[in-house]
Order: sequence, then structure tokens, then C-alpha cells
Amino acid sequence: MGKLKLIIKILHIVPSVSAGGIESFVVSLMEKVNCDKFHFDFAVLNPNNPIHKKKINKFGSRVFFIAKAGVSTSLYSKISWRIHAVLNFWKLLSLFEYDVIHCHLSTTFGPYIFISWIKGVPIRIVHSHNTSEKKNSIYHEVIRKIINFLNFDFLISHKIGCSDMATTWLFGKQSIKNYRAKTIYNGIDLEKFVINRKNKELERKQNNLNEGIHFIHIGRFHIQKNQKFLIDLFYEMLKIRKDIYLNIVGFGNLEATLKNYVNKLKLENHIFFYKYDTDIPSILRMMDYFLLPSLCEGLPITAIEAQVSNIPIFISESVTKEVDMGLAMFIPLSIGHKFWAQIILNSTNNYWINRCVDLKKLKLFDIKNVIKQFEAIYVISLHRRNLRM
Repeated sequence: MGKLKLIIKILHIVPSVSAGGIESFVVSLMEKVNCDKFHFDFAVLNPNNPIHKKKINKFGSRVFFIAKAGVSTSLYSKISWRIHAVLNFWKLLSLFEYDVIHCHLSTTFGPYIFISWIKGVPIRIVHSHNTSEKKNSIYHEVIRKIINFLNFDFLISHKIGCSDMATTWLFGKQSIKNYRAKTIYNGIDLEKFVINRKNKELERKQNNLNEGIHFIHIGRFHIQKNQKFLIDLFYEMLKIRKDIYLNIVGFGNLEATLKNYVNKLKLENHIFFYKYDTDIPSILRMMDYFLLPSLCEGLPITAIEAQVSNIPIFISESVTKEVDMGLAMFIPLSIGHKFWAQIILNSTNNYWINRCVDLKKLKLFDIKNVIKQFEAIYVISLHRRNLRM
């Protein structure tokens, strides 16, 4: 008789299975993980735009929509979907047994960790993907400790952050010093983004892109991404130089508002919106510069992807410096969009000559290396499962 194959079952709790950064990262893990040893399922809060669902199902993984977040903005709806999510999560763990709960909710992980503990799930991971635009202070540290205690953070078996800032923001500096929390960078499939830039002009012609300088922004249409500032910034740039274009890839509740603002400023011939399911490596091949004036970020993986594609990035100082692969320029938001415009246009000439991607640092973001770190954590559950038998 052959040996019984023991598969470690992991349930990821994610905001959605749309094109967001968290979701795309977890799907990348699913694609690269050893499927003979690990099986992923997904508990999803927001059913809107589930573009990854077909891919997830093709890998034999299941998607459980446990709530209807984002359907309505009313107070009743916000309370209702959260209650339904917790109840449905309880039912889910009553029906299926998991070795690992990997929760990607930075501030509302409490009920899911508590239920996982009650149900005897041996590995309970909380993964921080965000930071705050507010500076750390004693006040914020006290508030963080209170919120985390109420969220049963003492029941978390592994505390992970996608950057040092994201780890510190959710778990505190002391957790890192005590080795109770660690940073594992969000990984990308580097092979998809190693691009031959010599074909850029040809691809632009084939896709009917105008001649000139093309900027790109990729991100959810959300206040955090600061996209009104982005449009105001581009408006100022256009006053100085006319052969420039802004390409925006994203999705979210602010889409109509942003498009209306573009029309109000009469920028529709220079700013173009792309659907959320756009092939990112393909569109990056045609771009010159990447813009990300976010109010806060955990670690924006799109900024890494842009630099791997040999695209310089202009990014706000509030974003973690770990995102710099050698092609990043950090600019403070406090100086305003007019100064941003001047700095960017002054830097499009000779500033980026002799600058290149730091290949040694880039290896930290290779999805293959990231997978190994998570597999090592997941395997611990197999040992703990055997102890319970």
C-alpha cells in the first residue's frame, strides 16, 4: 500500500476575490504553492467583481461568499453583513476542517480568530497589509493595544506584516522585538514582469496609444489612494507640457466620481480609465512612469511590478521605503500637487539615467521565496494536528 497523502488545508479570509492587491497576492500564492501538500480555500466578504473566482476554481479551490459587504452603504447594511459574516464563518468551520486560518483583515480579525480557536484550528495567522497616514504616538499605541486585545490578538499563533511599517502598525514595535511578529514581503511572479522595453513604441502603435509621455496609476478607487490629488497633479502637469497622458487602472465605489471630475476638468483626451481585469504586465510594457500619491500603504505591490518592468515611480513619502527597488522617488504630500507636477516633469529628462533595479533586494519579493516562508508556517499545523490525534 502507498503512503497516505496528507494535505494541509488552509482557509484564507479575504475582503474579496476582485483585482485588489491583497487578493492578487493570495491568488499568486495559490498558483505557486505545492498543491500536493497544500490546499487553499477562500472565505470572502465582498461578492462584487469576483474576477479571480474562475481561476481559483480551476485550481480545485473553493470560494465561500460569507457576506455581502459593499452592496449598500447604509448603517443597517454595514452591521448586518458583519453579523452574517461571523455566523457564516462559524457554519463554514462546522462543515469543513482546516489546519490553518490565514486572515487578511487588518482590523476586524477578532471574531474569526476567536471562532478558529474554539473550533480547534491549530494555526491562526493574522496578516497586516496596511498602515495609517497618522504618525505613531503614545495615544495611538494605547488605542491599538486596546483594539487588538478586544480582537483576541492573544489567540493569534502567527503575526505577519507585508512590510515593517505594516507589521508595526498592527502589532507594535515590541512584538517585532520579541519575535512575536515578523515581516514577509508580498511576493510577485518576477518572470511575468521582466519586460523587453525595446518593443514599447511598437506596442503603443498596435494599441492606438498617443505619442508622448505615458504615466500610469494602478489601484482601487478609494480615498486611501488619493486619486483626486492624482488628477489635480496631472492637471498641473498638463499646463506645463501637452504631450503627456495618464492611464488609470482600477475599480471601486469612487469610479464614477473620479470620471466625472476628469470630465469637469476637460481632461478626457489625456486621462484614460482601464477595466479592473486589465492585463497588468501588458499595459506596463507601454508606460514610462508610475504615479502613486497614496495617503498610506502597507506595501504597494504594483509599485514593485512597475520597477521590475523598468518603470521609474513617483510615490508619496507616507509609503514604506521598502518599496524602493532603485527606481523610486519619494515626494511629501504636504508640498501640494503643483510642486509635485514641477518635480516630476523636471525629473523626466536625465534624473533616471544610470539608475537600475537592485536585483539583490528584488529577490526578497520573488514569489518563490515568499512561498517557502509561508509553507514553513503552514507545515507547523501538520505537527500540531498529529499531537491532537
